[in-house]
Amino acid sequence: LLMILHKNSKLSNREISSKLGIAKETVASKINYFLKEEIIKDFSLGVNYSYFGFKEANVFFRLKTFKKSNLDDLVKYLSNHYQTTWIGKCFGKYDLKVSILLNEFSNINEFISQVTLEFGDILDAIDYIFVVDKYKASADIFIKNLFGLENLNLFNEKFDNDDKRYNLNKVKNNVNKLKNSLNDIDSINKNDLKKIKKIDLIDRKIIYELGQNPRIPYVELSNKLHENPRNIINRIKKLEKDEIILKRSIVFNGAKFGKVWCELLLTLNPAGINKFKIFLRKYEFLSTYVECVGKWNFWVKFFTNDLNELYSKLNMIREEFAEDIITFDFLIFFEIYKYPKIPKIILMENQ
Repeated sequence: LLMILHKNSKLSNREISSKLGIAKETVASKINYFLKEEIIKDFSLGVNYSYFGFKEANVFFRLKTFKKSNLDDLVKYLSNHYQTTWIGKCFGKYDLKVSILLNEFSNINEFISQVTLEFGDILDAIDYIFVVDKYKASADIFIKNLFGLENLNLFNEKFDNDDKRYNLNKVKNNVNKLKNSLNDIDSINKNDLKKIKKIDLIDRKIIYELGQNPRIPYVELSNKLHENPRNIINRIKKLEKDEIILKRSIVFNGAKFGKVWCELLLTLNPAGINKFKIFLRKYEFLSTYVECVGKWNFWVKFFTNDLNELYSKLNMIREEFAEDIITFDFLIFFEIYKYPKIPKIILMENQ
């Protein structure tokens, strides 16, 4: 059931019950249990933000002196911010990681100014990276790693084959040019946008509402938006066909499975980048990796069974790329405050 929801959480309870051969009431009961016990933290909607001209950035915050009340106040402020999509509490070089959307990469200064105006007296450091390209392991690899399912391939024969890694950035940019300067990044994305059909406010509202609840019934969605249900369905189909809406999935609580979640932050010299990409595709425990511009040029997310395994895997990477690593940092995550929700910035047209 969890694997099906991870692959496609938009399926109705009736459709899932047909796949599993159990009653739809049982499916509903199990999903409610998973949510109550926080095995599933939330449902998520994958969106290709490039179609809106938005750029993705990750911002890292470190407190001067750690106080829970200070962290709680910062989290509350960021959770309500119209640009944030994800907030996680971590241990390591930083105390908090935040994912945000920007109209232009240069707008990062405005975001940081807003935060420092409110919390500058408690913050010791703020660093950031801009996302250039993002890759994620397939559902099969992720589930196998998370649950330790050795015979997953046999089980998965009942379902759609989805064992290839996929590129979340469907708009094709020239990565080499992107790396030259932030001005090049902005100008290239503007040129791409001219080729893309304008997305109107109704589409944006649909994406926003689906981002809050990817399993919302279409009738309920149409009532909420005061639109004809058939119009809503047709628009969603087109958004999916155009690969603007990419995937509906779930957010796992790795701690419920005894997993340690780590993000590795790396700066590699140019000669080691292609070698590192090949390495990342080789190991199944590496669930997501992002090529970026900023303080680091790669970050990698993965789960391990315990701290000893984490230590072993981190050192394996350090040893393999000893001659290529310029900087090496890592964060261990313990709690997520805001899940992959679609922020309100999606409702605002880029000028």
